[in-house]
Amino acid sequence: MKHHTRFFIFHALVPLMLTISYTEAHAQNTIKFYSTFAENNVPPADCTQERAVVAPIIDGYQHPTKWTWIIACDEPAWNRVLNHIGQVGVKGEILATTDLQTQVTYVRGFAVIHPFTKTHENLTEHVIAHELAHIMLKSHDEERVEKAASAMMRETRTSVASSF
Repeated sequence: MKHHTRFFIFHALVPLMLTISYTEAHAQNTIKFYSTFAENNVPPADCTQERAVVAPIIDGYQHPTKWTWIIACDEPAWNRVLNHIGQVGVKGEILATTDLQTQVTYVRGFAVIHPFTKTHENLTEHVIAHELAHIMLKSHDEERVEKAASAMMRETRTSVASSF
């Protein structure tokens, strides 16, 4: 996707998102909600549940000091995000996506509290670690990112286990 197209897409989404979002600064990151069900700028309960899962996972890993995380709290909101980033017609496979240029990561909130698969011990942790690997490596190379995410998860589990 060309830079000017990505810039336009991101900025086309922002006015829509800001009118129905709630922002929380969390460990130098900004976590925003994007919901089609928000009223009076108050996030629905699902949004706060999703944040309660995502925020501690982000904090458990090395992460940049300034980054924006947007949790699309419901499936219609996620479909709008996919449409705005040019991923139309993708049938549910994308659980998060990172735009390195705008320093924004979008997370599919519904999948956070309703995981689609049990292939990974903790699907949400894996998704967040994967997106953090994109961010920290500044890379779109999926193979390289996946290896780094797996290493990050092993390292975090090892350090947690050794602290007891």
